[in-house]
Amino acid sequence: MTTEEEGLLEEELLERRLKWLREAQRINEDRHTAFANDYLECFHNHIIPSEFSALCDVEDEVLNDHIRRIEQDLQDARANEFRIE
Repeated sequence: MTTEEEGLLEEELLERRLKWLREAQRINEDRHTAFANDYLECFHNHIIPSEFSALCDVEDEVLNDHIRRIEQDLQDARANEFRIE
């Protein structure tokens, strides 16, 4: 967990992770569909937090599995059935 994440509640933390995972997925998809450009690379290199930027190079299915898991954890957190320890 990064120092930026330490003060966040479980739900906020999961939402943040889900946001960046989806951005990594979007960059990955855009690279495969020839939409790669300077803006996309700048976003990848300078906007996405470093712990998520490496996920832009992960296989689509692995990334989708991870996103589904975080979505499920987020639902559990909203139902007060999930805790990060």
